[in-house]
Amino acid sequence: ALKEGELSFSEGSLITEISQDADNPGWCVGRLPDGTTGRFHSSFVEDVPPEELAAV
Repeated sequence: ALKEGELSFSEGSLITEISQDADNPGWCVGRLPDGTTGRFHSSFVEDVPPEELAAV
């Protein structure tokens, strides 16, 4: 993350509790498994279907 409040994560990270950032179109807020929360741009992530999450 480059700015305060942005979420740093690596490829393959599972981000949950995702919501749209109403003040910043294209940005989301989410939580990593370790409890870290922050903002990230939606272009950096992809949706994982629920049936694939069961295997994680």
